[in-house]
Amino acid sequence: MVIASESNGQITKHEFTYFTDERGETNEATSVITTNPSAVRPEDLKNKVTESKTKWSGDKIVTRSRFRMNVPGASVLEFEQVDEWKLSSDGKVLTQTSRVNLQNSNQPFIPSNAPDKKRVFNRQ
Repeated sequence: MVIASESNGQITKHEFTYFTDERGETNEATSVITTNPSAVRPEDLKNKVTESKTKWSGDKIVTRSRFRMNVPGASVLEFEQVDEWKLSSDGKVLTQTSRVNLQNSNQPFIPSNAPDKKRVFNRQ
């Protein structure tokens, strides 16, 4: 899948590969888990990758990725990002819904729940 994004008037193309048989894939990183989101810069993602596993779930493709974050006063926290991809019936709109789940909730630090993130892509 090739996705184009725009930042500061510059269009950048990103190519991703997914295998829906859950064998796993490695793609360029598009997000990070952090305690300070305003400090994340696009260059922080350069040369970083995301490992994931993908499968069909009904009419959606679901990709699961794991992230780790060191938090002062707590051990390493593990998160799972779940991305659900659904194509419209006419094949012209691809909708991605992402959510992040805390995996090891027995830690003293519990982050607030973030709302699901939704992205809509139009076929060109």
